[in-house]
Amino acid sequence: QQQQQQQQQQQQQVGLMKEEEAFLASEMQNISFQERNKALEDVHCVGEGQTENPEMINNALIEFQEEVVRQADPTYMRAYNRNRDYVEDPAFRLMFLRSKLYDGKQAAKQMINFLRNQETHFGSHTLGRDIVVTDLKEEDKQILASGIFHIQGERDKAGRVVIYLFNDMFLRKCKIDSMIRAGCFMFFNCVRSRPDVQLQGVTTIFYDVVREDGQQ
Repeated sequence: QQQQQQQQQQQQQVGLMKEEEAFLASEMQNISFQERNKALEDVHCVGEGQTENPEMINNALIEFQEEVVRQADPTYMRAYNRNRDYVEDPAFRLMFLRSKLYDGKQAAKQMINFLRNQETHFGSHTLGRDIVVTDLKEEDKQILASGIFHIQGERDKAGRVVIYLFNDMFLRKCKIDSMIRAGCFMFFNCVRSRPDVQLQGVTTIFYDVVREDGQQ
């Protein structure tokens, strides 16, 4: 019976992989030539990185603020009331603008979603400041100490930070909330105070090292 369950799980995984491949192929057909070319350049670590100038940044920050006002999000307001300087800090907002290629509207929405997730997983008391190690629970710290996440010492040819996520049996026993908190803490602190990382980006590689039956 256990063998049948394992076979069923393997078949389900194969089915999911085929669905994902079909979805990706469909999406690739729907994007423009320029977007497809940019995606291939990212994969092969070629092409030019992002460039900034004061006028671009200023215009993007203005659009960002206009969208924040338009959204009137309650979570943002709680963060604003706790620490206005933090949420209005250009360095904090630029982190989201760079990830959205200076689209102020999309970057503002991303920041609001980030604050919502921060409140959900870390608590309202953490709004208006960075996520720090004392915000983690014991199981979260065990995940980080387990070696599941590994940051490569050297960057890839495009200058991006490379993070490996080792999908082993320990990971499958973790609570999803703990995994989310550990991942958020690591990724946030990887980019928060590093404009160079925000500009170049991060590559995440998922790596299976142990199968369900325990074999390598």
